Amino acid sequence: MGEHASSLLRGAGENGQNKPRTAARSCRREAGELKGLRMHFIQAFFDTIDDKIAFLSHLCALGRHDEAMTLCCTYIDGLGQAIYWRSSSHPGSTKNNSSFNFVRVLREHGEQPYLDLTHPMGFIRWLRKVENRQKKFKGLPEKIESALQAFKGQLMKESDLLAILATILTPDEIQFLSPELWHSSLAHIAYNRLRSPFVHSLSWYSGISFDKMNYEGAPVPEIDFSMLYDALKSISSYARQLSERYGSLFREK
Repeated sequence: MGEHASSLLRGAGENGQNKPRTAARSCRREAGELKGLRMHFIQAFFDTIDDKIAFLSHLCALGRHDEAMTLCCTYIDGLGQAIYWRSSSHPGSTKNNSSFNFVRVLREHGEQPYLDLTHPMGFIRWLRKVENRQKKFKGLPEKIESALQAFKGQLMKESDLLAILATILTPDEIQFLSPELWHSSLAHIAYNRLRSPFVHSLSWYSGISFDKMNYEGAPVPEIDFSMLYDALKSISSYARQLSERYGSLFREK
C-alpha cells in the first residue's frame, strides 16, 4: 500500500475515533448548560419567594396584621403542598390532604420546637368530634381521658403520649390511633385556629395563647405571627436547599 493511501486510512481511523469523543464532549457541555439554566431558574424562583416573605414583615409594621397572617399561612400551606407533592400525605390515604401537609411541614421544617409538641386534651376533643363519624374511635375519648387526667395542663412529645396510650389501649387500637396523633400537635391547632379561619373566614388577627399550659414546668409561648413567620422562613430555606440539591423544584425522595 502506498504512503499516501496509508495516510488516508490513518486519518479516517483517527476521525472515526474522534467523533464519539467530540459527541460526548458536546453532550457534557449541553448537560452543564442545562444544569446552569435550571439552577438559575431555581434561584430566581426562591428569590421571588423570599421577597414575598419579606413583604409580610412590612405589612405587619404597617398594622396590616390580618393580611400578614393570612399570607403567612397561605405560603406555609403552599410550600407544604409543593414539598410533599410526591407523598401520599395523610397516613393510609392516597388523597392529598392540605391540613396534614401544613402540619407536617411545620413540624419537620419549621424549626419551632413547640409546634411539634402534643396537646393531650386537645387530642381528646378531636376524637370526640370524629367518633360519631368513624366507629373505630367510638368510646376511645372516655377511655383515654381517664388516663390523661394526671397530665392535664401539660404538653408532651408525641412519643411520650404514645407510650402512655400504649399502657391502656389494645395493640389494634394503638395501630389505628397512632397515625392520627398529628391531630394532637400544636401545629394542628395552628391549622385549625389560624390557617383555616384566616384563609376561609376572613378572620381578624389574634394569636393562640396557652396560659394554663406548661411544658416540663415552663410556660408555653403564644402561637402568633412572629412564630409562624420564623417557621415560614425556615421552610422556604429548606425548600430552596432541596431544589438546589436535586436540580428540580421541590423534588424530594
